[in-house]
Amino acid sequence: MTDTDVLDSGEGGGMAAAGWYPVEDGKARYWDGAAWTDESVDCPKRGLLSFSDHEVAALAHIGQVLLGMMTLFGGCLVPLVVLVTRGRRSAFVRRAALASLIIWATGIVILIGVVWLLARDFLHSSFWFIVVPYIAWVLTAVVGAVKAGGGNDFLVRQTP
Repeated sequence: MTDTDVLDSGEGGGMAAAGWYPVEDGKARYWDGAAWTDESVDCPKRGLLSFSDHEVAALAHIGQVLLGMMTLFGGCLVPLVVLVTRGRRSAFVRRAALASLIIWATGIVILIGVVWLLARDFLHSSFWFIVVPYIAWVLTAVVGAVKAGGGNDFLVRQTP
């Protein structure tokens, strides 16, 4: 593949706009809109570190609930990974990951309490006592993700 092949936009054979484009060997070269310049840089690494703080903060909330649905106690893994990888660089991401962990832990405590009460036969209708807290947990995580995606803290009150 040549450098020019990278820029084919696929729309009537036109060329791409000016900007940095990845080329071979993990490099990026600058296309000025008409020709390649001699400038080249190393391409940024892909992965969790390439996303914005808002996206990573939202991921902490959504990942917590999605993984929590599949493996109840595994719901803490996504916020923990976010906390360890990006929480050190960004106070916003750190707060979002910690809020996600608090939401997850609260859901687990409520679920354990409900199961304990059911086992002790204090509650007679198990369906609503499990479904309602579960729905509240999911909705809380979704609201946290939406707020984090918009750059707002979920559990921290913002003062004007």
